[in-house]
Amino acid sequence: FELALDEDTFEVSGNVEEETPEKYPYLGSKNAPVIIEIYTDLDDPFTEKFYLETYSELKEKYISTGKVKYVFKNFPLGFHDFAEPAAVATKCVFKELGNSAFFELHDTILENQGSLSIQNLKKWTLETGMSETTYNSCIVDPSIKDEVQDEIAQGKTLGVSGTPWFFINGETVIGYQPFSVFEKVIDYSLRVKVEEVKLNGITVSRGDVLDVNNGETIEVQLQVHAFETIDKARFQVSLHRPEAGNIYTVY
Repeated sequence: FELALDEDTFEVSGNVEEETPEKYPYLGSKNAPVIIEIYTDLDDPFTEKFYLETYSELKEKYISTGKVKYVFKNFPLGFHDFAEPAAVATKCVFKELGNSAFFELHDTILENQGSLSIQNLKKWTLETGMSETTYNSCIVDPSIKDEVQDEIAQGKTLGVSGTPWFFINGETVIGYQPFSVFEKVIDYSLRVKVEEVKLNGITVSRGDVLDVNNGETIEVQLQVHAFETIDKARFQVSLHRPEAGNIYTVY
């Protein structure tokens, strides 16, 4: 590894052959040094508490400044009446209108969770700019529901069993937590600079797109596991297949 210990924000070198659409909604810089993946249920009171008490400070200090890429994934819980309809509606908005509209609806739902209903969900979705015709066809589209189920299955594979559930550069943070918990893990991760690694004898950089068997491509994502001291940090290369999620090689 080429690495330097530095308190400052860092940039990671890499060559991206071609800009491709993101599979999941996200906020922040696409190439931010820290990635937070949240598996969540928009009808969950603990997700609401996280949104109302932690999210805005996290967004202001880390996401808006380019230090964190915040990636949203669905994990609707079966005992919440409107969790799956909300997951489907937000996924429809993302597919049709993109990131900004998705987070507009995301914010509206969590700011008004107490009045979440099928009627209000439709009303709020149409307020993002989606037509009623598109809404009515999208929410019954089997492929949209399949994508939600795929995210649930992906989460379960990673050990997710409740919401909200966070992976911060691979480290797990479970449930509602105050901002100070996120701050500690993120600030630690930002102290480590990783520019490139050797993978099977080939030097790869963050963002490189590699050809593998059968014409398949994988995107290199370098991540850091934060521990108590820098001496104990573990480094990993995340090989990202869009249809299968992340496959990790830990060093």
